[in-house]
Amino acid sequence: MVDIKLRNGDIVLTPAGSFAVLSGGAARLQGAKNALNIRRGSFIYDRELGSRLEEITGSDDYAKYSARLAAMEALAPREKVRAEILTVGDSLTVRLSADGETEETEVHFYGNVQ
Repeated sequence: MVDIKLRNGDIVLTPAGSFAVLSGGAARLQGAKNALNIRRGSFIYDRELGSRLEEITGSDDYAKYSARLAAMEALAPREKVRAEILTVGDSLTVRLSADGETEETEVHFYGNVQ
């Protein structure tokens, strides 16, 4: 898998001015982060892309369980990607793994996670 590298929502360019690219596990991790951070149905070219994490409410245990299910749903179409919910609060802390690479990331949303 190959993807154009993004940083803070912007495309990263090489010193020569071409697009910087990611491959393998790094590309899968970037795609997984995008899928978790995008509200499901908001991307007009692919309404199935994204997650329902903004809909989560409830106690800490229930919210963590619901977040795990929402993450699994968002990542289901992605091969070789695994997510582990570490913390639930105003944002989620998620450990993503793909092709032997692991990264912790925060998932931000505008929902009511308690």
